[in-house]
Amino acid sequence: MLPFLSSMYTCSFKILIRNDGITNNNVSEAEIKQQMLLQSARQCVIVADGSNVGRIELAFLYDIHEIDLLILDNSADPATWNAWRECGLQVMLAQ
Repeated sequence: MLPFLSSMYTCSFKILIRNDGITNNNVSEAEIKQQMLLQSARQCVIVADGSNVGRIELAFLYDIHEIDLLILDNSADPATWNAWRECGLQVMLAQ
């Protein structure tokens, strides 16, 4: 196995971002993905559509402090992602 493959966990799911973390609409899927991240990844990188910022779904996935990098497009509310930056979260905007 290549060394970098074991250091990052990637998955796809409908993701919604609220002020304190990441939520998902499928509880059982969320539990599995939480465990996979905790057991196999050294970094948590979230790539999300900015229109999902501020929306909330049923299942809580990750606290905002468990995320190493959040990548959003420019449709996200600047006040929200600037507040996350002030809390120490690394936020990148995709062009």
